[in-house]
Amino acid sequence: PTSNSPPASSTNTKQHRLPHNQVERKYRENLNAELERLRRAIPTLPQNAAVDGGAMGQPKPSKAMVLAGAIEYIKAIERERDELRA
Repeated sequence: PTSNSPPASSTNTKQHRLPHNQVERKYRENLNAELERLRRAIPTLPQNAAVDGGAMGQPKPSKAMVLAGAIEYIKAIERERDELRA
C-alpha cells in the first residue's frame, strides 16, 4: 500500500529543524540566564568569576555546582531558621 503523503526530502527536514533549533537555542539561553541568576544569589558561590570562565581568580562554577551550592545554602538557611525557632 502506498501513502498519499509525499516522501520526506532533505529540504522538508531542514525547514522543520530550523525553527526547532531556534526554540532549543532560546531554551538553553533562558536556562543559562536563570542559572547565572541563581549563582549570583548564592553568597557561598564565587561571585567575581567572569562570564567567559574567569580570566582572573576562580573559574566559573559548573551548572551542577550551582545547583549543589544552592541546595546546600538552602539547607543551611533552614538549619539556622530551625535553631532560631528552638
